[in-house]
Amino acid sequence: MFKREYLHVPIELIQFAHKNKMHRALGLYLLLKASCDGHILLTTEHKSRLMLLLGIRDNRSFRKHLQKLITENWIGHNATMGVYYIRGCKSLRKRYGFRHNTAAVFYIANDARNITAFVHGAIINNEIRRRTKARNARVKKLAGSSALLKESALHELAGKGLISEYIGLSLSVIGKILGVSQSQADRIKVNLKSLGYVKLKVKHKVICELDEPDFTLIKFMPPNRRYSVVKKIKKKKVVYEFRERSFDEIVSRMEFKNQRAVVRKLGLGAAGGGSK
Repeated sequence: MFKREYLHVPIELIQFAHKNKMHRALGLYLLLKASCDGHILLTTEHKSRLMLLLGIRDNRSFRKHLQKLITENWIGHNATMGVYYIRGCKSLRKRYGFRHNTAAVFYIANDARNITAFVHGAIINNEIRRRTKARNARVKKLAGSSALLKESALHELAGKGLISEYIGLSLSVIGKILGVSQSQADRIKVNLKSLGYVKLKVKHKVICELDEPDFTLIKFMPPNRRYSVVKKIKKKKVVYEFRERSFDEIVSRMEFKNQRAVVRKLGLGAAGGGSK
């Protein structure tokens, strides 16, 4: 049914689809693109398969997404012949002026079923990649390339406040990037983890060490945050860390490709990672 197992999707096209609430329309475009070499006669059987993969429940919704693609000129339609013409990503890059060279890898078998999560994951992971690149560049400037491979060097730089301890995004930042509330951002983050788009590492900030566990300290702390008291053994002595839950470290589990050559060939001029 599909001629390709995966596609490279410009990050700005994904951002555009998210901003304009075109998640399933984007998924439909990508599946149509993977189904043919530029044009396709959409049969009832093929349409049913596309609807099943994308979770589109009725013909009315399918027609709505298809019409959106025609309106945006991502696809063309010859009503007389019943043929749909699928525009290439290069064509869309040129029309919209998408200059950023980053593209996310869209796997037909896995990502079509989770198209909204794919969109969220690509946007979040792209921001993580951008911040990681900036942090690495600062490490190289301060301590040389070899410092990137030395935990002690990174810990020292972080201890001096010269770099962040790790790469992560608070719920408020995720919410701002995706245009959702913090509670929605939390649900999205958890969903991305469950689907394998990100790996999360829980982080805490130690506020103080105690000789005895004391949970009454919580009432003196800022509200709407998560606190814990954890028993530790340090230098053969039992201590209790009073900790505040910090935002998670986020590790990307998605694949991205650099399309700098494609962008330059189109005369657009490459412009980095695509975060806005």
